[in-house]
Amino acid sequence: MNKNKYRRRIEDGESATVAVTRAVARVSNTPSEELPTLYGSIPTNALDALVDRGDDVQIRFEYDGFDVEVTAEEVRLEKRH
Repeated sequence: MNKNKYRRRIEDGESATVAVTRAVARVSNTPSEELPTLYGSIPTNALDALVDRGDDVQIRFEYDGFDVEVTAEEVRLEKRH
């Protein structure tokens, strides 16, 4: 696995917002409560609503030094240079 890229499956019952926060916390070795507010990068209610629909969705945004891509099934991170 490329150390600049990370993938994490969104678990059943887990919101996209929580999945993104947990993924970034794990990769950056930072407790999730110490991360910047995700809402500063994307409206979290809209993110969760779009992903919950389960449609063929792909959302991209920047958060805490990462390019983030969220689909209905997983979170993908790539460290920004």
